[in-house]
Amino acid sequence: LALARADQSVLLMDVNWGTGSLEMLCGLNGRWNFSHALDGTHRLDEVLLDGPARVKILSRVGNLAEAVPSSHTSELWQQLAQLRQEFQFVVIDLGPGMARNLPTLMSIVGRVINVTTTEPTSIAEAYATMKSLAGMIQPKWDVLVNQSEQLSQAETIFQRLKQTTRVFLKTELGWAGSIPSDTHVTSAVFRRNPFLLEHPQCEASQAIKHLARRLINQSESGTYQHSSPSSALMAAIGNRMEDPQPQITAT
Repeated sequence: LALARADQSVLLMDVNWGTGSLEMLCGLNGRWNFSHALDGTHRLDEVLLDGPARVKILSRVGNLAEAVPSSHTSELWQQLAQLRQEFQFVVIDLGPGMARNLPTLMSIVGRVINVTTTEPTSIAEAYATMKSLAGMIQPKWDVLVNQSEQLSQAETIFQRLKQTTRVFLKTELGWAGSIPSDTHVTSAVFRRNPFLLEHPQCEASQAIKHLARRLINQSESGTYQHSSPSSALMAAIGNRMEDPQPQITAT
């Protein structure tokens, strides 16, 4: 949403099993979703939802992990490639553990923002995700620490992950920043409103807007891999900024 409010065209792909949780967080109840494109009854551009701030949402893309490869799934990839050209940013929102089930989708991602909280289990999941994808994709990896109490706490977590991945995965991590723990986030979730729109001046919203400005600057400077001149494609993996409690997934 922060990217869209900065006059960027944005496609947000919700890669989760079952119900489209981004629909719920945005107060939407779409009639169509990715499964209707997957079964061939609709084209991808016909199942997009109109989200807040002119963001387009493609819901329930996680169903792609269960799809049997066919001529139709090949056509879907062609449709996605065409759709991508219509947006300046394509953001893939994945829950913990989802990325390894979608190798083809991840192979075209230019940047991965690995979102962790300060909880040890979440930090371990962030590392496990990078380890599981290390031999599969080679994007630019960034770490974003969510729900941090202090900046120094977030920076310590980042340095620990950076050192570990450098030694054991031969991968360099970038610092995407941190999102402070903020009660405005939880209250907005209960009202099914994005906190960035409901509380634009709260600390969490300010941090998100700062991240959006950095992403725009990096996109314009051409630092994304697999990016066309008009589109930057990235994946955000882990605990969403809107999640009131950390998601823990066994690996």
